Amino acid sequence: MRINEQSMESTGIFLKRKIIFLLLIFLFILNLKPDEIFLNKDSELKDYLAYSALKNPGLEAAFNKWKASVEKITRVKVLPDALISFSYYIKEIETKTGPQEQKLGILQKFPWFGKLGLKSDAAGKTADAFKQIFEQKKLNVFFKVKKSYYEYYYISRAFEVIKKNIHLLRNLEEVVRTKYSTGETSHSSLIRIQIELDKLQDRLSTFSYLKRPLRTLFNSALNRPFDSKIFLPERMKGKFVKIGHQLLTKWIKEANPGLKAAEKIIEREKIGIKLAKKNYFPDLSLGLDYIFTGESDVTGVPDSGKNPLIARISFNLPFHFGKLRSSVREAAARFRSVKKEKEEKENSLLSKMDMVYFKLRDQGRKISLYGDTLIPKSKLALEVTRSAFTSGKVEFIDMIDSLRTLFDLELLFERAKTSYLQHIAELEMMTGKEFSRYKTNSFPVLEEETKQEKQHG
Repeated sequence: MRINEQSMESTGIFLKRKIIFLLLIFLFILNLKPDEIFLNKDSELKDYLAYSALKNPGLEAAFNKWKASVEKITRVKVLPDALISFSYYIKEIETKTGPQEQKLGILQKFPWFGKLGLKSDAAGKTADAFKQIFEQKKLNVFFKVKKSYYEYYYISRAFEVIKKNIHLLRNLEEVVRTKYSTGETSHSSLIRIQIELDKLQDRLSTFSYLKRPLRTLFNSALNRPFDSKIFLPERMKGKFVKIGHQLLTKWIKEANPGLKAAEKIIEREKIGIKLAKKNYFPDLSLGLDYIFTGESDVTGVPDSGKNPLIARISFNLPFHFGKLRSSVREAAARFRSVKKEKEEKENSLLSKMDMVYFKLRDQGRKISLYGDTLIPKSKLALEVTRSAFTSGKVEFIDMIDSLRTLFDLELLFERAKTSYLQHIAELEMMTGKEFSRYKTNSFPVLEEETKQEKQHG
């Protein structure tokens, strides 16, 4: 009775997993219909992410591996195929009741109690691990898309900054030409401003050449032609995150799909130890043989020509204890190995998160510094210097320095905003969480660490 209850429970678990799996497939198809995904000038980052989720070949491969592992659960939880045999007696065996001519038999092997359940549970853990691997692959693809998208946006913004500064320099060149014609400035001033213009044109060309490989990298994640156009918003919305170090650590330990996959593998190997110990017990085989018997040549023999039916039972003898002990030790070693692998993976993730978290905070500080302090002051300094240069109160070199300072700060500001978004995308990949509910249209610095975090370094 206990065995039947365990079998029913195992069957219930399997059906539950099957239903969940089919539901996930349904939701996957429902949310990502090919005919509903169009990329045009109104497309946002979320549209590109949805497109990559449907089209990325690596993600599709991971999904099919998960699907295949779920199908395996059905195969391992059922009994082995029955063996049917047919024997034809070349020389008939004479018996009292008549000659035995043919024999038909069937044999069914029954693994020791609990083996099938353990195999099913192990296959289920493997399927759960592949599901988490699929989730991790999806996060990796999304990070690749986000990082390339933000980088491409930075190149576009840098383009605008450079063109704006080229426009300012050309206006200044006209002023210098006028001053040169009236003898108010030297010819070297005109040459210097032309040199600055050439330097900006060179940087513009560099960014122009960089666009192509970035576009290729972005489109490769979407599995579409490498020269496909990328549509960008006029302004990228910033994200204001108030997430402390301790919370990020907690999220990584609890929600990182790679760690969850490793945990499922640990559980599978733990089941493997139990399964190895089951090999100490024999597997039983039950069979029936039906023998076709001819009529006896002797008249009046009772049961003449009657076909006998024979029941038989057999089992293997697990007497090779050295082999069995070795199998258990092997399973235990695999269990210890995957535990250490998970520990190493967790340590690696947490140390990487520390560095990304530091970079995120540093970029947030720079965004605040450039946007709130340095750039406004540089613009004011440029206006003052321009007025002083026009009236002849400062040298031309002062004007160039002011322009160059503002230009460098504006590029650094755009770089800091892009890096900030990329670091958030990386943390989202590591934690398996979306930070969208923390976003605003500004880029303030991350909130200060709590006293408890400071005390713990």
